[in-house]
Amino acid sequence: MLNGDVAVQNLASNVGTVNVSGPYVGPYVKGSSKQTANVGGGATVSNLAEGLQGCRGSDCKDAALAYQNLASNMGDINISGSSTQTVGVGGGSSLTNEANGAKTAAVQNVASNYGTVNISGTSTQVAYITGGSTVANLATGRLAHAVQNLASNDSCLPPPPICVGPACGPYAFASQ
Repeated sequence: MLNGDVAVQNLASNVGTVNVSGPYVGPYVKGSSKQTANVGGGATVSNLAEGLQGCRGSDCKDAALAYQNLASNMGDINISGSSTQTVGVGGGSSLTNEANGAKTAAVQNVASNYGTVNISGTSTQVAYITGGSTVANLATGRLAHAVQNLASNDSCLPPPPICVGPACGPYAFASQ
């Protein structure tokens, strides 16, 4: 990874503004979120961002950006109902997300909520990658963008243009 490239990988976690709440029902809050990620059995989970030159001084326009979310919430997520996300990767399987080249971006969500997602009912997302399987999301070459969702909620139809490098996304504050 070069200076300025950004690779973010979340497993069963929350990134951004994630609210789990809801109306009170007796002494209990209604909203619930359960996230489980199991990686084992010789499995490989990798996430790579590698631009050609990264940053030159404060110029990060050629940097690469790779997000990968496994059973995670990333973005502006509001859960007043029930959200369950489960991912299993095992049996020698491989799960890869890679942005390789200038201004590339690869975003992969596996049983995750990404973007602006509101859940007021029940959402269940399950993905198992086993048996030596390979799941790959690759953006290779200048200006390449790859977005992949498996059993995920993604608020973007179609996906918006993806800003690359540290000057955008949840890490924009770091470049100011």
